[in-house]
Amino acid sequence: MKRMCILATMALVAFGASADDGWLSFSTEGPDTYSDGTPVLAGESYALVWTANEAFGGIAADGSPAAEGDRVIVSAPVAKAGAKGMRCPEVIFQVKRSTLDALGEEGRFSVVLLDTRVSDGGAVAPAPRKNGMPLAVNGWGEVSGAVCQVSAGPVGEAEGDGKKAAALAQQPLGAQQPRIKDFAVDGDSVVLTVENLGGYVRAHGGADVSASELTGPAQADSSGDDITIIMPKIGGSSGFFRVVGN
Repeated sequence: MKRMCILATMALVAFGASADDGWLSFSTEGPDTYSDGTPVLAGESYALVWTANEAFGGIAADGSPAAEGDRVIVSAPVAKAGAKGMRCPEVIFQVKRSTLDALGEEGRFSVVLLDTRVSDGGAVAPAPRKNGMPLAVNGWGEVSGAVCQVSAGPVGEAEGDGKKAAALAQQPLGAQQPRIKDFAVDGDSVVLTVENLGGYVRAHGGADVSASELTGPAQADSSGDDITIIMPKIGGSSGFFRVVGN
């Protein structure tokens, strides 16, 4: 369900803010989930994005836009429980006038849920962040909710009723592709042994070679040893997996 953006008159004060700067408000309805249907973790990141294209082209595994003409305006680790489950609460963000002028008037803003899950010693948590962006992105999805300019109404809204980070992150341009060194089926799980290239690596799986339907948490491969990734079996008696690093 799409929601209308209704904002009361607000007094906003920020250090260094210009009277010409814009203020955007964004949120989601929830409940928001990852590609496997599990609720997003508290502190998961959402991104306010902009595209000059017909549709936003996605987020690569290193957090960069995957398509020319797209911009990530801001990313915020704000997921928290609401009445409908985990969601993005209302966030008000200052956009500098120079940024708005550079974007122009023909593009569209929307809200994107990021899957930044990282497994560390068996514990799963949102990825660490640097320079305002998570260090690892496994997947993404436009999620329902309006983007509003404070005192001026909607300036963007997701298409449909998205509540899931269902699109999987692409290999960043120029990044080396990790190699699957071993593959074994263990009951309802698939065990992948992946070479260590440094950084983060995650597995994407699908029922056929053209499908990427499911991803799990990324793993930090800083130890120098091969990486073991365990994924659920997909597609009954067959399935296809690939690994993406950044």
